[in-house]
Amino acid sequence: MGTDDRSVRFDGGTLGRHRHICAFFNSIDEEHRVLRSFIKDGFDRGEKAFHIVDPELRAEHLKRLAEADINVARAMGSGQLEVRLWQDCQFRGDRFDQDAMLALIEEVLQSGPAAGYPLTRFLGHMEWALLDKPGLDDLSFVEFETRVNYTLTKYDDPVICAYDLSKFSASMIIDVVRTHPVVIIGGVLGTSTGCKYRSGISWRFQRSRRGGSGANRPPSPRACRRAGRGRRPRRPKSRRSVPSA
Repeated sequence: MGTDDRSVRFDGGTLGRHRHICAFFNSIDEEHRVLRSFIKDGFDRGEKAFHIVDPELRAEHLKRLAEADINVARAMGSGQLEVRLWQDCQFRGDRFDQDAMLALIEEVLQSGPAAGYPLTRFLGHMEWALLDKPGLDDLSFVEFETRVNYTLTKYDDPVICAYDLSKFSASMIIDVVRTHPVVIIGGVLGTSTGCKYRSGISWRFQRSRRGGSGANRPPSPRACRRAGRGRRPRRPKSRRSVPSA
């Protein structure tokens, strides 16, 4: 069905072994302009595309794919393209469950080869992190992004988390960069030298889950500096709800 070459190219470069990528954009136009070749190349190579999108932007997303010369109807009919909404993934049961979402990621990445696809190119719109849902707060979100790294060590599939810079606070963006080994910003692919998922951040989450003094509280500024972490990010005040399917 596709090529056996598992390399993934982006803007003239090739992704290394780390393929959990945070991508920052200022608009939908910029997102699709920057990711157009990444998405189109996957289809041309016979790979699967799995996209999780904002329910309000699904029609726009499909339109942009069609404008990139992708036969959307045929790709969705064959199963090569799968587009899901937040309520079908992150918010099944109307709450955020880290374990369930990590299991879904593994299910998707395992189902690709089973269906004959050499790779799955996974793209997720990340504004769901700003919604007011049970099980979701700043700490649980950053913990989830950290845990994704450990899940992806078993796979070669690229996973891009797309962030709208106009909607996330600067402190949240800093934590996002620290949980992704690869970054796309300004259309340029680079390595995140500030990624701490191997040590500091995972220790932080283990500490917060223990009982006793200090449990469920963010570490002090001094402890953050010592461990190379930033303060816990602040969530923007504005919230919106996911429309029902």
